[in-house]
Amino acid sequence: MHWAATHRAATHRADDDGRAGKRPMTSIQMKIVAELLRATKRPRSTTTEQVHAGLAQQKAQSMPPASLRTRHIVIDQQFGDFTNFSVRPRHDRSGMESRDSAPSAEHAARHTTEHTDEHTDEHTARHSAQPRAVLYIHGGAYVNGMAPQHWALVSRMVDAGLRVDVADYGLAPRYTHRDAYPFLTTVYGALHAEAGSQNITIVGDSAGGALALGLAQTFVAAPRSAPLSSPIPSPTPTPTPTPPPPPPPPGVDVPAPTPAPTPTPVPMPRQLLLISPWLDLALTNPEIDAFQRRDPWLSAVALRQQGLAWAGGDDPNDPRLSPMSGSLQGLPPAHLYIGTRDILYPDVQLLREKAERAGWRMTLDVCPGAVHVYPLVPAPEGRRAARDIVARCVHG
Repeated sequence: MHWAATHRAATHRADDDGRAGKRPMTSIQMKIVAELLRATKRPRSTTTEQVHAGLAQQKAQSMPPASLRTRHIVIDQQFGDFTNFSVRPRHDRSGMESRDSAPSAEHAARHTTEHTDEHTDEHTARHSAQPRAVLYIHGGAYVNGMAPQHWALVSRMVDAGLRVDVADYGLAPRYTHRDAYPFLTTVYGALHAEAGSQNITIVGDSAGGALALGLAQTFVAAPRSAPLSSPIPSPTPTPTPTPPPPPPPPGVDVPAPTPAPTPTPVPMPRQLLLISPWLDLALTNPEIDAFQRRDPWLSAVALRQQGLAWAGGDDPNDPRLSPMSGSLQGLPPAHLYIGTRDILYPDVQLLREKAERAGWRMTLDVCPGAVHVYPLVPAPEGRRAARDIVARCVHG
């Protein structure tokens, strides 16, 4: 979800011990963020009329900030109507200038931002055995692009030595899931061709978390028979029919036809990291309407209307829209992050139960008192989670 203004209003600093797994009381910073969200975001999305008015104003696609282009190499890769921003370190793990550091002027530029604890993350990745890559799929209720907090997390990952591809899928209502999945599949295929699926982590937050899980489910459901990195296909012309061959002469043995090759499975990424994933587009869980009183930010009214725009008339139960409805068999390991003041918390709990029944290796980080997409929040809980995300991308 999108909250650029709130970050500027809640940048209180605090020390935190950073020990993974420790669950202190909710920090004052997290409480301040929650109150700011309740005061500034919730009032704009409480009625259907407000939501429709927002949908009538098509949001612009994402654009990396100038500071990102200064700090890192950013290569703009165009796939049809959509852009993949491939963000890469300026120096390799030996400290030498990266071979990608002199791209053409139209593809790359330079970038600067500030992060806490970035040196620890960078040291960690520089000494990892293999280079790792991330496909990042942003949230924003399918109607908003990348917020400053998204780019900050991306920059922190790249500071740690990771290549991060930001797939800027088209936003509703102009585009729908039918446009997003071919684009994401193509971006993943191109990244797989360069980095190898065993080195790729798919990270997604909120709506992007649903897309990340849904994308992996499509890999299981539809084995490939063509290279993943092929461009988004155009309609294929109908071939001219050829007449059947004449029958063989009597007594001549005809060899059996060669069976068609079995399609090879889509290579799975190393892991999924899902931040507050939107698992059921229509929010049908009866606990959600009652639970949203605890969420200072998100509105079920708004999410349902935005979800309908993203569905574009298709069944909201389609797993590409509601990955909770899809199979969990054959998926890569996943780790989820969710706060207890997040309207999506009940569905994440249902997913955990479903994962246990399916035997899917899924672990969960529940942060008491934390709001939606809390790893992006400027609070001690968010900083701890962000460090954990970077470490999992490097070593997971």
